[in-house]
Amino acid sequence: MKKLTIILIFIYFTTNLFTQNLSGIADYNVSSNFEFKDLKEKEKKILNKIFKNVKEEKKGKFKLMFNGSESIFFAEKRMKINETKVDLHNINSKIIGKIYSNYKSKLIIQEKQKFGIVFNIEKKIKHNNWIITKESVKIGKYLCYKAYYKQNENKKNKTIAWFTPDIPLNIGPKGYSGLPGFIVMLKEDIFIYSLNKINFSDNVKINIPKKGRKVTQKKYDSIYKVFRARKDKLDREN
Repeated sequence: MKKLTIILIFIYFTTNLFTQNLSGIADYNVSSNFEFKDLKEKEKKILNKIFKNVKEEKKGKFKLMFNGSESIFFAEKRMKINETKVDLHNINSKIIGKIYSNYKSKLIIQEKQKFGIVFNIEKKIKHNNWIITKESVKIGKYLCYKAYYKQNENKKNKTIAWFTPDIPLNIGPKGYSGLPGFIVMLKEDIFIYSLNKINFSDNVKINIPKKGRKVTQKKYDSIYKVFRARKDKLDREN
């Protein structure tokens, strides 16, 4: 394990040098993974019935565009599905919006619309929040290593990344970065983002999100809380 850590640290610093010069577009498929472990059988049956059609739907697709020290992650547009079905991809796309990352300034800007308002939510990139394990697996043609994202100093959350040093980029979907290799697969909550293909190009232009109200994550959370309470009150009254 110690030998693996030393190798990965070396790859991380080498990857940082390469990242500054590489640009291109990575396509990800997103699928949903439902686990109802802590529920009663009756509740499980109801939820499985609701989400049965979701699993049968065509997988959603996301793009990660990168250019030197910047990247942007967003969902591809697709035709609306049958309105009687739960469209989790559309819900997830709205929650994510666009996620712009600047690795030099260590800044993330998430552009998304909520309650009829467009927000640009700013937060800092945290590169040291990973626990790299010795688990490895081959995903497609890439040898990948498993890592957990730390929620705080003593606790890891349910976000899991499989990254490969074979692609000299320390970035990935949803603004995650800082691993000694490119994130090939990311599992977060009930969604799994899997790399479909990656193409390198010299002509990738990335636009910084500017439309909307600029706020910090803390400010956005407080605004969301107020608007959510108002909406819930109106729903009860109606």
